[in-house]
Amino acid sequence: MRDCSGKPTATRYAWRGFGAESATRRGTPTLAIPRNMFFRIYRYINVFSIDVAAGAAICACAVARVAGVKVLWPAFTALAVCVWLIYTVDHLLDARQIRHRAHSYRHQVHQQYFQPIAWTCGLMALAGIGILFYLPAAVLLNGLLLLSLVGIYFVAVRYVKGFYFPKEGIIALVYTLGIFLVGFSKDPSFLVMPMRILFVQLLLVAMTNVVLFAYLEYDSDLEDGQPSIVTHWGMPFTKYTLWLLLGLQYASLAAVIALGFESLLLWQYILLAMTFMLHLIFVKPSWFQNITYRIFGDLVFFFPSILLLS
Repeated sequence: MRDCSGKPTATRYAWRGFGAESATRRGTPTLAIPRNMFFRIYRYINVFSIDVAAGAAICACAVARVAGVKVLWPAFTALAVCVWLIYTVDHLLDARQIRHRAHSYRHQVHQQYFQPIAWTCGLMALAGIGILFYLPAAVLLNGLLLLSLVGIYFVAVRYVKGFYFPKEGIIALVYTLGIFLVGFSKDPSFLVMPMRILFVQLLLVAMTNVVLFAYLEYDSDLEDGQPSIVTHWGMPFTKYTLWLLLGLQYASLAAVIALGFESLLLWQYILLAMTFMLHLIFVKPSWFQNITYRIFGDLVFFFPSILLLS
């Protein structure tokens, strides 16, 4: 789609909620949530990043299972709590920074319920501190190191003028490092070659996920003054980046299957399904007008749960 100046613009996809009326008046499509109890409940699970946190724990458990590393439940619980806190604090900071009524449903919810969410973050942080006493020393040390790096990035982005580094890259890297941190801390020999390959593949999926959302939410980020890879480097660059990420993922899947890494074979079919879902959202966003793309985009991290059933 192009505007009157001939420049490409993104189609706006908004939740059917706070921002739906204004989007409809402008003649742009909205992503209406079906009047279905499951999707009505899951909408809030997604908005509050609960599925993102659960997905990280599921992926970490699946990775450890394939590597043959036994990890107890406190480590996965701590990972889920940390991921939820990072995502939620980031959304709260964004919501506080936006001085007007946000254009994205996610930020509108965090604006409207800022105090309750902030109190919940405090309670979750206390719960996380309680879980620390059940963690092995190596998991605790590596986790604190990763959290400190996240903290440094947050401070640099918020308070250092002129500093910019794609938030999407940091989010994807921290998410993937968290998934592998649990198994690596338990057994450093965990990172044999097959696991290194799997790390890169999951990083590509996470990168595609966050860059895709930034691509589809260009309009609301621009109107709310939220920096992203799209608002900083433009739609064409982001579109090429998405094609590059998808191409690298498909190539890696074909290479691993051809080279015969048996321990990763089932993972390759799961990663193929994850990548294809994100690919479909990218090329056919209009198919998701009735069920928001974020539901399926974040649900891909539940796909590895298949490995936990075997």
